[in-house]
Amino acid sequence: MQDRANLPPRPALVLGAAGLLPTVAALLVMLFAGRANQDIAFRAAGTYGAIILSFLGGAWWGLAAARGHKRDLMFWLGLAVLPALAAWGVVFALSPRSVAVLSGLFLLCLWTDRELTRRFVAPEWWLAMRLPLSLCMAGLHMIIAVVRFVRT
Repeated sequence: MQDRANLPPRPALVLGAAGLLPTVAALLVMLFAGRANQDIAFRAAGTYGAIILSFLGGAWWGLAAARGHKRDLMFWLGLAVLPALAAWGVVFALSPRSVAVLSGLFLLCLWTDRELTRRFVAPEWWLAMRLPLSLCMAGLHMIIAVVRFVRT
């Protein structure tokens, strides 16, 4: 039986899963709607993914500020800024390629999530929540990038 301290709280699970819905909706529109709506859905998916990536960086900043060791604070806060900068680049040059990069960035973020958990900066349940969410966002954005590439 898994230790309850490692299980994410229900509100975090529910709200985290709900955060996937706009991306799922955008993908469905891209698959089944007319061309004009596909264009809107692609822009919405890329922009929303960039917002979520930035949000994740903000979460890292909050964790580091609240629980990080002073000697490591510059490292964690500096790392926390990178997702917003990367997200800006994705939105600035929105294309199937940049959305594919966004997919990879969600996977890359798992390293930081793991390290924050391992070093007791994030709560024990953090990685158990972040892993499926990041994998889903990465997979959805890669599918969106491929669909957009194939249809242009």
